[in-house]
Amino acid sequence: MCDSGAPGHGVTPIQARLASATPTKWRDALVLSVSAGGWIELSFIGSGRTEIVWTHADLRRSLPAGSPLAVHDVYGVVRVGSAAHSILRECEPAAA
Repeated sequence: MCDSGAPGHGVTPIQARLASATPTKWRDALVLSVSAGGWIELSFIGSGRTEIVWTHADLRRSLPAGSPLAVHDVYGVVRVGSAAHSILRECEPAAA
C-alpha cells in the first residue's frame, strides 16, 4: 500500500469522498493493456475514446486485457470491483 497522496499513488480520503459524491462522473471502460511500469491503456465503452493512465499499483494480474473498470472523469480514480486506485492521466505537452 502506498501512502503518497500524489496522483497515481494512494487514494486520499477526500478523493474517495468526492468521487462517491459525484456518481454521474463515472465512466465504464475496458482495459486494452497494462504494462509492468503501471501504465494502463483504456477504451471507454460507448464512445470508443482511448486514454492512457498510470498507477503506482501493479495491476497486471488483476487487469488482463478486456477487463471492465470504472473511471471517475473528475477525481482520478479507477474502480476494479471493490478496489479503488488513484490514477495519473497521460497529458499532452503544453503548447509553447
